[in-house]
Amino acid sequence: MVVADAGRDRAAPGADEILALPDGRFGFRVADPATGVRKPTTAYEEVRAASREEAEAERRRLYYVAMTRAVDRLIVAGSIDPEKAADERTPIGWVLGRLEIPAFDDAADGPVELERDGARILLRLDRLRPEPAVEPVAEPSAEPAQLALFELNGSDGSAPVSAPKLPPLEAVPEPPLHHVRTLSYSALALFESCSYRYYAERVAGMRPGQASASVPGQEGLAATEIGDSVHVLLEALDLRDPRPPEPQALAETVRARYAAATDEELERIAGLVGAYCASELAARIAALEGAAPERPFAFEHDGVLLHGRLDVLYRDGPRAVVVDYKTNVLEDAIPEELIERDYRLQRLVYALACFRAGAEEVEVVYQFLERPDPAVITSFVRAELPALETELSEAIARIQEGIFKPTPSEFICSGCPVLDVVCAGPRLRQHPETAIPAEIAVG
Repeated sequence: MVVADAGRDRAAPGADEILALPDGRFGFRVADPATGVRKPTTAYEEVRAASREEAEAERRRLYYVAMTRAVDRLIVAGSIDPEKAADERTPIGWVLGRLEIPAFDDAADGPVELERDGARILLRLDRLRPEPAVEPVAEPSAEPAQLALFELNGSDGSAPVSAPKLPPLEAVPEPPLHHVRTLSYSALALFESCSYRYYAERVAGMRPGQASASVPGQEGLAATEIGDSVHVLLEALDLRDPRPPEPQALAETVRARYAAATDEELERIAGLVGAYCASELAARIAALEGAAPERPFAFEHDGVLLHGRLDVLYRDGPRAVVVDYKTNVLEDAIPEELIERDYRLQRLVYALACFRAGAEEVEVVYQFLERPDPAVITSFVRAELPALETELSEAIARIQEGIFKPTPSEFICSGCPVLDVVCAGPRLRQHPETAIPAEIAVG
């Protein structure tokens, strides 16, 4: 930013006959009946002085705004006579006064570098020099002369004035590929399952496709849509007296969200809801007065806001119970191993959310509705809080590192928006030599 001609001061405008200030004060001049000379009233001079002070303050404010626009360097240029008090009111006079610039004689022989509050200031002084005597111009030679590219350009015929060499500016660091500020536990789990799909959905903003559409000939609802339907129905239950909805009401609720739901899928959804209502866990929750469905939570960790919802939350003083329903197709899977492999971070976030809310003991209960009894229960105490926070910090750090590479599987690739577009999905496991290296997976 260059502020030029900062040594010029404009003359104060002539005073008006009537002056008024924003605060309501005013003054005026009237003609003397005897002499005809205009004379000020008592308040006129006071109002005029205040008006000039306001104008001067506004002028300085405008120059301040102009100067603070500078990002890397500010250059203020202007003429000033140190012996004239009036020049102290000029913009360059303000700057020199505020910076407590030493005597100008120190800068007579060359630029002087000063430091004020960590800022480097370069003071360069150019004094008025008398014009050099004009020498007679020689008659031009008959032959054309060589063009002089490097003439002396000092005003007195001296060598060119060289500007001091400033140190180079530090290079601006490259911004990270992805700097996360908010995370849901589902986003955490998605990154752990496949960071490439996480990038496609959570960074690039691509929408997931139909999971069933990736399988030729398969129609109906995706697994996530069945899970969503079950959660909607369970949320509407009376936890103190859980009863499955009537078939017609269930069908209307599901088809209001997913019109393509088949009768077989409605039957499966009804079976999962009924499995909860008849389970030991449902009887236990019914006995807990104050248990509430779909409770939101949010807390900050390592500069990242984590948020989500709990299927069921019960608080009893220092004790908290969290319930999470799962609609996974288990087949031969062991629920405890599945939780440890796929839902460890989710369970950790649930526990931390309760600890941040003041709980001393947290019980996280996972119920696979396909096999509702027994539920998978894990308890945490506050003494485990540092270890839980460390594990969460490591998970967040992996995301902030910005390395996104595919880790395909039949489950995680189902519905992925980049499957068969820029990623071969499960076929990468058949030909590992074609896998995308981590350092160039996204970039």
